[in-house]
Amino acid sequence: MGDLKKYRREKSELNLLLKYFKPKGKIVIDVGCGSGYLSFQLVRKGAFVFGLDIKEVIKRIKIGKYKKRPVFDEGTAEKLPFRKSFADVIIYYSSFHHVPKRKMKKALSECKRVLKPGGLAIFVEPSPEKGCYYELLRIFKDEKEIQKYVYSVIKKPGKFGLISVKENYFYMNRMFKDYLNAVNRYIEQKDEREKVLNEAEAKMRKAIFKDREEYKNLFKSTSRINIFRKEG
Repeated sequence: MGDLKKYRREKSELNLLLKYFKPKGKIVIDVGCGSGYLSFQLVRKGAFVFGLDIKEVIKRIKIGKYKKRPVFDEGTAEKLPFRKSFADVIIYYSSFHHVPKRKMKKALSECKRVLKPGGLAIFVEPSPEKGCYYELLRIFKDEKEIQKYVYSVIKKPGKFGLISVKENYFYMNRMFKDYLNAVNRYIEQKDEREKVLNEAEAKMRKAIFKDREEYKNLFKSTSRINIFRKEG
């Protein structure tokens, strides 16, 4: 197991981001917005938010009857549908590793183009640790290698006109229902879902009998946040 002492607990995605910028009055792009949860949270804090994702995902977002809400549109990291120097903040929350490898450098160039001078690029990516939530996720979706590749790409932002500002490690506590939701979201076949859940439950039973602390760690979702500022 890695050094879990470097990880600090965060209560929520929003609480994490509020430590690094004040949303009020800011133009924010949420790249890979998924359900739109984070986009809605930032709007409530006074930001003007544009949530981007693929067409199929955007169609599933539940808008509701909010007076103030994000603008959701189809778009990708490597082809942002915005003019030059448009945004104050661009957020990639657990989404940059979904960008095709061959297009990641293009995505960073797009980030620089769309950010205002002095604007922030925020990357939040899983930081898989042995014995933690990753052990459950890897049963059906092991993304450790691509996440390592992402880190190697964003650690050299200078050529893209981005200056490294901050790097921190954190974790959020997950529950088994969170894991169940993930399994249901990614696995369509009932038989395959049952197989995965049986293996996950076996891992948890083994951890309980072996070490109570290890059982607790199984529900620590460990991640890393990297923040960059556009030159100028």
